[in-house]
Amino acid sequence: MERFSLNALCLLAAGATLAACHPPSAVDLANSTYQGIESTPVTLVDGLWEGQPYVEGAASRPRVGLADTLDLRGDLDGDGHEETVVLLWHSTGGSGTFDYLAVMARRNGNSENIATAPVGDRVKIRDARLSGAVIELDVTQQGPGDAACCPTQQVTRRWSLLNGELEELGEEQAR
Repeated sequence: MERFSLNALCLLAAGATLAACHPPSAVDLANSTYQGIESTPVTLVDGLWEGQPYVEGAASRPRVGLADTLDLRGDLDGDGHEETVVLLWHSTGGSGTFDYLAVMARRNGNSENIATAPVGDRVKIRDARLSGAVIELDVTQQGPGDAACCPTQQVTRRWSLLNGELEELGEEQAR
């Protein structure tokens, strides 16, 4: 009996160690707290956060949601553990919808937002990938002379996790 208990304890410890190494799950991502979008952190519940109306009794209110179009996993900070990159959308109630990249990591058994960066208003993501530790997005975005509703500029944009910040490295025209 004592031997069984010791073996069970070892298996539980190994499982806890493995769980700490795995990136956040889809459920974790949909129920996490994200920073860098509103003036205070927002906590999603089932993939959505809705703030108080800007004016009491008004219908217009801030909203943030987890987009299901992006879920990249890789070691972005060189610590040997995978992080997850997700896309969040933010609406203030007007016609614009602003997108943000968020990097999530498993820390102390919890899902933690370690960096967030803006992508832009009404940007359409055509493709997304990790190239080593660099996040690459092929996007259609507003170019010179484009109306806000109708972006036409096709570029590849890149971000990297540097010193705990998600920094944009630049963009180049799509070929």
